[in-house]
Amino acid sequence: MYVHTFDNDNHQNQCDDMCLLNINEIDMSKFISGTNEEKKEIALLFDKTFHEYGIIRLMNTNITSELIDKSKEFFSLNLETKLKYYVNGPYYEIPGYKPTGLESVANYKGQKKASYSDSVEAFYNIFKSQSKQFNFSIDQLPELFRDVIPDYILKARQLITYVHSIVDMALELDENTFDKNYTNDNAIFSLRLTKYLPTKNEEQLAFGEHQDFLGFTLIQNDNVPGLEVNVNRTWFRVESKPDTLLLVGGEFIER
Repeated sequence: MYVHTFDNDNHQNQCDDMCLLNINEIDMSKFISGTNEEKKEIALLFDKTFHEYGIIRLMNTNITSELIDKSKEFFSLNLETKLKYYVNGPYYEIPGYKPTGLESVANYKGQKKASYSDSVEAFYNIFKSQSKQFNFSIDQLPELFRDVIPDYILKARQLITYVHSIVDMALELDENTFDKNYTNDNAIFSLRLTKYLPTKNEEQLAFGEHQDFLGFTLIQNDNVPGLEVNVNRTWFRVESKPDTLLLVGGEFIER
């Protein structure tokens, strides 16, 4: 999976014609409050889609774009202000603001796949999934994130719990099997807010080719073109669609 920032409409149109991936969609409201028959149909579609593509689109998730709006406000601040939330240390172990030039995600396994750093800046946070509690101080967050990030975390955790219920049904497991063994109160979650910047040359990607390592990843790609996924060694463009989330399976899920 990688993100490419398109520099011109011609490049965008070529990809529209050649490599658009039509992603199956699941209406989460029908799984949450639907009939048993509707839930079974969703589980079958989920199982089929993940075996074929490893990605699916979720609708009616109860997660709004408010966090995206606040992220735009944060990234529009001057660099000096944003650097107040930067802490030097291992990229994926230390929360906070991440300026450009620090990351090359294509090299995440120690493989030298990319010679350029990713053209992104990010705000990164890690936390334990403790129902309605958080293992970090709200005061450590930028003020404009202090209400919206905790709300997003709780809703995302609940959504992943529903996803695990779909997995249980798809794999014909006992109820709560996946959630009990994978998303307990000591489970670690990460939240990454990213601004993609124009690339300096045609060879550079805004965010390099990579595969997430552990479980499921939720991606909110409202109005951001350029996301591509690799299906059977062929790259396909993923259309952005407002008010939906993309669900991607990591290496742990693939196994």
